[in-house]
Amino acid sequence: LKFINKSSNYFKRKRDICICSPTGSGKTLCYILPIIETQLRFRSTTSLIVAPSNSLCRQISEVFKELIQNTNLDVKINEKNNCKHTVWISTPFKVTDLILEQKVNATNLIYIVLDECDKLFDQKHREWQTTFNEYFESNIKTFTIENWMESSKPFPQKIFLSATLKDNPDFISEMHLFQPIIFFTGNQNGTTIYMNNKLKEKLLVCEQQYNPIVLVHIISVYLKSNPNSAVLCFANDTHVVIRISQLLNQHPDF
Repeated sequence: LKFINKSSNYFKRKRDICICSPTGSGKTLCYILPIIETQLRFRSTTSLIVAPSNSLCRQISEVFKELIQNTNLDVKINEKNNCKHTVWISTPFKVTDLILEQKVNATNLIYIVLDECDKLFDQKHREWQTTFNEYFESNIKTFTIENWMESSKPFPQKIFLSATLKDNPDFISEMHLFQPIIFFTGNQNGTTIYMNNKLKEKLLVCEQQYNPIVLVHIISVYLKSNPNSAVLCFANDTHVVIRISQLLNQHPDF
């Protein structure tokens, strides 16, 4: 319950949300409750929930219908979105079809929820993402530097949910999230600190003047054995950054 309360508070703010939590921990309620609350307060609004399978779409719909009894909210699965005050639940392929058939209305959309987003972006579902992004970027207020500087964002707010959020930053950047906040939960009591189990720390001591040369050599050796990897370097001085850059550009392996 604490987790649901904490994450739901951010639905009232402007930042996009990523939630990584085990199956059965209440992720669905994290977005269903704020969506219902918001759409009951603001008429003529809609929300889109994308899930990887029809069975999950039906499960989400059943939870919604239990909670919106005796309200004027409506829930639709895999149908065209031309109604106001509606929660629209769909698979990625159906969303793509409706977009291509021009049966999607993004005018009053306030939330886009991607449930089990790790599955939505696997190789099987990859093609829908381009169509999805292009449509919503062309039909929703443009994201600008001014928006970012003012900490304001164009609607809709995006919510990612997964039991296994990927640790590759490209995974989050692909959906153009706005100042995303990420929530992690575990099954242990008390506070849980999440660290990448592949993370290693090593210390190499050498004379300061040789630091850039040694670092470039380490990068070269690492990339030879890990050709599909990327390397991010931090330095405490601009001159060191320039020196490392020059050495990398002159290195025969780069």
